[in-house]
Amino acid sequence: MAIIIKSRLPHSRGQMVAGVDGNLYRVDPDTMLLHRMIDGSVADEAGCEDDDAAEFLCFTEYSKPRAAAPASAEPAAASTSEPDSEPTISQPTPETDDDNDEDEAAAPAQDADLSVLDGSVSSLTAALSSGDHDDSLAELLAAEEAGKTRKTAVAAIQERMAQIL
Repeated sequence: MAIIIKSRLPHSRGQMVAGVDGNLYRVDPDTMLLHRMIDGSVADEAGCEDDDAAEFLCFTEYSKPRAAAPASAEPAAASTSEPDSEPTISQPTPETDDDNDEDEAAAPAQDADLSVLDGSVSSLTAALSSGDHDDSLAELLAAEEAGKTRKTAVAAIQERMAQIL
């Protein structure tokens, strides 16, 4: 069964991504979902092999969409359209424990509790006002902007950031 994976890298639109065992995927420019390449053509249905999905999900640049349509149980059919030009292959870089400020700003910290973003904005606001998430506000903001991008949630996080400064 194919697992749907989404790229969070804006520069990866339309590019090829290498999976394990030589599998290639193309990032759909509109949906940012990975589609398997079959005999040089892009599969109609989004989805990755299990091994590739597990590998992609090790990187913060890839995620499972929050409201993904179920993948078809049938093998994905190849479309006849081919990419306009020879695409480049983009490889994700694994996260390291180096003290690099650019990496911290680009990706949420591994130990930040992002589950508070899964609820409603009112529950997020209540959780923020408790002060329990003050150490991870930057990570929460980055994750919200990379995910649902709810204006009121972003505003609540930014307001809490201003309150504690």
